[in-house]
Amino acid sequence: MNNKITIYHNPKCSKSRKALEIIKSKNIEPIIILYLVNKLSKAEVNNLLSKLGLSIRDILRTGEDEYKKNLTIFSLFITISFLNKISLFDDDYTFISNLT
Repeated sequence: MNNKITIYHNPKCSKSRKALEIIKSKNIEPIIILYLVNKLSKAEVNNLLSKLGLSIRDILRTGEDEYKKNLTIFSLFITISFLNKISLFDDDYTFISNLT
């Protein structure tokens, strides 16, 4: 069994720093992967998710401003796509109430 600990570390994150501190306080020298510097491949992310039994949605940080901004952009994209496929107005720009 592999007893080596690997930490995917973000030095700017207080929780990540605390986790690393706890690991080192046990006289363990972990493998430190600075994932913001060395981006993980899709295969590496999928491997980690599989080991954790999680989906990509499970690890999204939904409280972050970046998530909220991108969610808004994504929602706008979906709305625009929807409007492009379904005509809400006839040729005189009169609103069509029955979408069939």
